[in-house]
Amino acid sequence: MRTLTDVEFSKALAAKLVEEAKEAEAAIGETSGLVKEIGDVLEVIDAMVAHFGLDRGEIERVKAKRLAERGGFSHRILLERVDG
Repeated sequence: MRTLTDVEFSKALAAKLVEEAKEAEAAIGETSGLVKEIGDVLEVIDAMVAHFGLDRGEIERVKAKRLAERGGFSHRILLERVDG
């Protein structure tokens, strides 16, 4: 075992987020597994917020602004391509 540098830890967190997201995708259709995997995704996000010194309130404000501008997933609309 060893302690990661800041750069290594940043990369490890990003890789772990991708890994956990893939596991959540694989768990679709199995409620208890999906709950566990989403919990793991949120744990990695919490670690990223702390590691990068981000403000949770700012994240929520940016999220709300983007939701207002682009909409969300509630209408199940998929943007397949952007021209330009």
